[in-house]
Amino acid sequence: MPARPDADRLLQQAKRLPLNDLEQLALSLAEEVERLKSAPAPVQDTDGWRQEYRKCGKFNCRCANTEYRHGPYWYRTIWVDGTAKKEYRRSKRR
Repeated sequence: MPARPDADRLLQQAKRLPLNDLEQLALSLAEEVERLKSAPAPVQDTDGWRQEYRKCGKFNCRCANTEYRHGPYWYRTIWVDGTAKKEYRRSKRR
C-alpha cells in the first residue's frame, strides 16, 4: 500500500529530528496506536446513549497539547425547560 502524501511529508520531517526527539516520538506513537486499538468504536445504543472522548482542561495534562482525549464517557441528550442538556452515566469501574 503506497504511503499517503501527508505520511510522506511527516516521515521527511521526522528524519530531521534529533535522535532523542525521534525516540520520544516513536514511544508516543506506539502509545497512541495501542490506545486506538483498545478503544471501542463509538457506538450509539438503543436508548440514545453515545460515547464521547473529552479534554479535561488542565494545562499540564497530556490532552492539553496532544490529540489524546479522556474517556469514553457515555451521555445522552435530554431536554429541560426547552434547553438541551447532556445526561452522563456513571462509570462501571467505580
